[in-house]
Amino acid sequence: GYLGWGLVAQRLVEDRAGTALAAAGVAPERLLAIPTPFNTLFWRVTALDGDRYLTLYVPLLGGADAITAYAHPSGVGDYGCLDRVPAAARLADFAGGFVRVERDGDTLLVADLRMGLTPHYVFRFAVAELVDGAALPVPPRRAPTIRSTAGDIDWLLAGIAGRAAPRPIELAAALDLAPPTRLAAAPGAAAC
Repeated sequence: GYLGWGLVAQRLVEDRAGTALAAAGVAPERLLAIPTPFNTLFWRVTALDGDRYLTLYVPLLGGADAITAYAHPSGVGDYGCLDRVPAAARLADFAGGFVRVERDGDTLLVADLRMGLTPHYVFRFAVAELVDGAALPVPPRRAPTIRSTAGDIDWLLAGIAGRAAPRPIELAAALDLAPPTRLAAAPGAAAC
């Protein structure tokens, strides 16, 4: 019964997120709905949209006005040279394209957007070092993960209850999905 409920809830959430994005004039390439920690009443929907990904938090018990949304740069287009880094290509393939590329000093990391919450994804791997503008592959190593940030418990409980609650760590990336918004492209990093 639980598995069946999860599949039905996932479909409902994907439909609600798709409707909210369409109303805002956004046609993402792909959507993926995953429940937030410890429940199936509050979901995180990741939408790939060009050089960015959108994160929508969709409570099943709330209406369309309870959906909160955030835009983040994916970094994938900023570091086109990563297609020559085998570990980065394998991770992107494994994650079905749901990845984020980030720079930490001269280290390039690839994160799997399917597990964890922005910006602390569970599977983040250092895959290359930038040397004179070129990405040199390094043996992949897992980067440390932070499990929770200030305000996450209150945010999670509000979402489970069906109330709109901004996620404190993502406030700077908040989006207004009210029509006729057309979201601006996220700023990118220097290409390698």
